[in-house]
Amino acid sequence: MEKITKKMTVKQLIELLKKYPEKARVLIPGYEGGFDDVVYIKTHEFAINYAQGEPYVGNHEILGEFNCSEEQSKYYAIENCVYLTQYEY
Repeated sequence: MEKITKKMTVKQLIELLKKYPEKARVLIPGYEGGFDDVVYIKTHEFAINYAQGEPYVGNHEILGEFNCSEEQSKYYAIENCVYLTQYEY
């Protein structure tokens, strides 16, 4: 197990994955427990540190989704990010 202490880039992820067996399955945490297969690799604009301090949600939010309106996003750094998911949205 390797702990990542700063934001990870695609380049860094590729380098880390080279240390693992090529045929190893890649999983992501399930919604309320367990693990699922990666179904989609996507890019989207995110409001960075949008939910900082809320222990039950992730720190970043997709711009225009859920509780992150474009009006609210002017208070946050916006980055185009890659994410792995099992959901089509």
